[in-house]
Amino acid sequence: MSFFKEIPQILSEFSKAQKLWALILLLFTIVIITISPSLISAITMDRKDLEQKIDSKQTEIENLKGSIFELDSLVRTNQKNCTNEILKREEEFLEMLDELKDDALKTGRNNLVFENLEKGNPDKDSIILVRPSPQINTLPMVKKIEKFEKKIRAQNLSEPLPN
Repeated sequence: MSFFKEIPQILSEFSKAQKLWALILLLFTIVIITISPSLISAITMDRKDLEQKIDSKQTEIENLKGSIFELDSLVRTNQKNCTNEILKREEEFLEMLDELKDDALKTGRNNLVFENLEKGNPDKDSIILVRPSPQINTLPMVKKIEKFEKKIRAQNLSEPLPN
């Protein structure tokens, strides 16, 4: 308590400018101490408010997770359907190539021709067997078809996905 007794003696040694600065500093400190709690409470949020925000964000995250799961499932289903359609189309191409190969081989062996022997008389129509001429050579066409088949089969390494 001796400190308070010496305050008037310490203050008497200050000049007027120093006393003014000390007074301003004292007032500034009082204002800061008075206003600080209200400033801090205005800047910071109440714990309940923070917990409510956290809960709402967690709910939002859960909803987004559900949406992501649904969209992922939809993408996977569409990919399966697309892949199955592609594989189905490739099988159709392979069947068409087999038909073309069979037709080419049949054309190379023999031809059955419907022919009207007498042009004016429809009763005398007949079917005759025409031997292939030496000019018909289907072997290159068959080789091309087989080459296309091999190419399609090489690209089609995967099986259709189950639905």
